[in-house]
Amino acid sequence: MGFVKEQSENGPADLNSVPGAARAATSQDLSAVMELILDQQAKADRNIASLGIDRAGLTAELEDLEPPWFETLRVLRSDNGAIAGAILADWSVEARRAWIHGP
Repeated sequence: MGFVKEQSENGPADLNSVPGAARAATSQDLSAVMELILDQQAKADRNIASLGIDRAGLTAELEDLEPPWFETLRVLRSDNGAIAGAILADWSVEARRAWIHGP
C-alpha cells in the first residue's frame, strides 16, 4: 500500500521516485547483482532454482533468457545503498507463460 504516490491519466507515477520501491538496475549494478544471486543460491534454505553454481554458469543461464535479463532486472537497496534484492522476468509469447526470478 502507498507505493504509488500519484497517478496521472497515463498511469501510475514513476516507481523509481518512490522510497522502498524496486528500481531499474544500471550497468553498474550487474556485478553486485551476480554476487547477490550467487550468495543466496549457495544457501539451501533459499530454494533458488538456478542451474549455474558459479559466475560463469549463472552468466550463461541468464544470457539464455528472453528478453535479455538486464532489461527486466529491478533491484531493491538497503538503507546503506547496498543491493538487498533483485528480481527479473522472462517470458514466452508462444507458450503464453512468464517467469519471475530473483532472491
